[in-house]
Amino acid sequence: MSAARAAGNHTGAAAPPCRRAGFSLAETSVTLALASVILAALAGAVQTAERLARNQAERVAASEALRVAEVVLGAELRALEPREDLGAVARDSLPLRAFRGVSLICARSADTVWVRYRGSRDPEPSKDSVLVLDRDALGRALSLADDANGGVLCPADADETLRRWTLPLAGLAPALLLLFESGSYHLAGQALRYRRGAAGRQPLTTDAFDPLGTGFQPVGSGGELVPPDSAVAMVVAITRTTAPAAFRLRIPFLNRLAGEGIPAP
Repeated sequence: MSAARAAGNHTGAAAPPCRRAGFSLAETSVTLALASVILAALAGAVQTAERLARNQAERVAASEALRVAEVVLGAELRALEPREDLGAVARDSLPLRAFRGVSLICARSADTVWVRYRGSRDPEPSKDSVLVLDRDALGRALSLADDANGGVLCPADADETLRRWTLPLAGLAPALLLLFESGSYHLAGQALRYRRGAAGRQPLTTDAFDPLGTGFQPVGSGGELVPPDSAVAMVVAITRTTAPAAFRLRIPFLNRLAGEGIPAP
């Protein structure tokens, strides 16, 4: 009897509840939705950071291009005599005769002179001309027919080289020789470019300038536009394409100002 009761009690015992395995569809959907939101936020943050970095890099490049233009044009134009060294200036081009070096004469034989040369580069007859100054500082521009190593006819300082030049010097009494290079600056293709002689126009800056708001402007003492031979300064108007901003670089012609007794700015 007791065995039967025990058996009956065992047979009638309730089965333990089954545990649910995995996640429900609703939980999975919520998890995926949250993951999508997080990934979208991360992607947006990455894109924003990339855009900010790109904009900053473009601003830096534009500022560097402006600095290069100011340094290069300032160094070239300040020492020029506009009546003699500038050509027909247009809004996008600035032809000039740029100073490159000076020579002291050691010896002469007809049209050949041996000189002590000091300059920013070696002379190149195909691109250069020479301004011959006499003892009264009167000058005459001549083509440089030939340039060669000058040997040891006279001593030279550490920053000088000895050269032998051939020039059409008939009837002249040269005291000093100034070397000039024929070239032109251009604001083309959103960049400042330089053309040396008959060579191609080489970029000096990145493409950072808006051509519609950029140009060369020869000005008088009152800031008015004047022909190049009457100018006392050159204004370079520059508008950047990145982080748009307009600038005006005013570069005085120091020799012209000194000759007319006008104080330099």
